[in-house]
Amino acid sequence: YDATPTINCFSNPSQCWTASELVVHSGYATAGSFGPATLYDWAFAVMFAGDGPTTAQLQGTVDAFPIDPDRTYDENTQMYAFGYPASGKYKGRDLVYCAGKAFYDPFNSDNTYGLTCDMTGGSSGGGWVSGFDAATGNSDADSFLSSVNSYRYSLVNAIHGPKFNAKTEATWNAAVAAADNPALRGVIAGP
Repeated sequence: YDATPTINCFSNPSQCWTASELVVHSGYATAGSFGPATLYDWAFAVMFAGDGPTTAQLQGTVDAFPIDPDRTYDENTQMYAFGYPASGKYKGRDLVYCAGKAFYDPFNSDNTYGLTCDMTGGSSGGGWVSGFDAATGNSDADSFLSSVNSYRYSLVNAIHGPKFNAKTEATWNAAVAAADNPALRGVIAGP
């Protein structure tokens, strides 16, 4: 939404979603320092429409990109990183994206991705998509959510994110299980 949206949660509650659970991987929760944490810097939210639990699912309502846990992207794969940066020249009100060829972060032992980009704080958690067509705003059959905006270095014009893998899928599966079974809520995904 921009600064003056035409709809809001009061005028159209069916367009509002509330997180009932947030699920992270134990590798992030117990990392203890920057390097290890960046390998697991993703989370999933269990979302409900309106004021409480319903059978509606966010990804079924607004569409979503799948995750392919078995796919590692090569350097020079075209990626698109999205976010709502809120510092510097940005004000946090507009969806911004960067496009370019991914690279491996040499300062993090090539264990995470990098993308040349000037997005600032506030963009964290924004998705990275492969197989996206910026001219049409559409994706193709080979489009996947491949990472999220995680961190940047102060003197490097790039944003970095984790490589999605089987541990990402385990975190996703834990969120799905928490949505279906209240007894599993509050569980952090394990190894």
